[in-house]
Amino acid sequence: MKNRLLSFLLLTLLLASPILAQVASVPEVFNVSPQPAPWVIAREKADQGDAQAQVQLATFYFQGIDLPQDCREAIKWLRRAADQRNAEAIQGLGTLFDDGVGLTQDCKDHREAVHWYKRSALVGNVLAEVAEDRLAVIYESGDGVPQNHAEALKWFKKALARKDYGPYYRLTYMYYHGSGVKQNYVAALMWANLGAEVSPNSKSISQQNKLTAVEMRDEIAAKLTPKQIAEAERLAQRWKSRQRKGRLSRFIDWLVNEFR
Repeated sequence: MKNRLLSFLLLTLLLASPILAQVASVPEVFNVSPQPAPWVIAREKADQGDAQAQVQLATFYFQGIDLPQDCREAIKWLRRAADQRNAEAIQGLGTLFDDGVGLTQDCKDHREAVHWYKRSALVGNVLAEVAEDRLAVIYESGDGVPQNHAEALKWFKKALARKDYGPYYRLTYMYYHGSGVKQNYVAALMWANLGAEVSPNSKSISQQNKLTAVEMRDEIAAKLTPKQIAEAERLAQRWKSRQRKGRLSRFIDWLVNEFR
């Protein structure tokens, strides 16, 4: 949940601040008329078609800031901003449909989430990276949509191409268990080796997944011959060399085909 709500946390911090700043800037003099609440200011601007204010108002509704928590109202205002091609709104709709649980209503809809995440992925910013990660996991797990490992691999490849280490653990699992791909312990060990070597300070792979990668690495290695272990290590080293040179795309395609 924490990772999936990253977008709305960003929206709260980055987008709500301009309106909050207006309230905070009231002159320190006596008899000054009270300023409107932040959500009132956002609503006035949102009604005038201001996309940023529409996203801010949606955030107030989604998180229940000064307003009753209402995911349907949040969706309404995010859609209006998305119609203006606002990147935060497009990603926000994906996040909300992915985890949209309100106090009295459930707005979760993974098909809608996939639709908006795919639109967000086209933007190419940090929010698009979050969308790509979620698309890969949703398709790999079949969470609310038909399970599609080929589609999951496509989105994992996009994440790997931008040096995101998150897919290492998922790919280890897929090749170890033959989940949507042909079971291959050498490929599984390669990904486990890479996941186990990720720096503890890296934010692109959770500490739990890193520990799991270490455990799986040892478990997989116990099933292989020394020659197979050496091959997995050779592939991992080749991967790191390509990564340093920024030449991963073709190698990713080769790996996928080799271990299909």
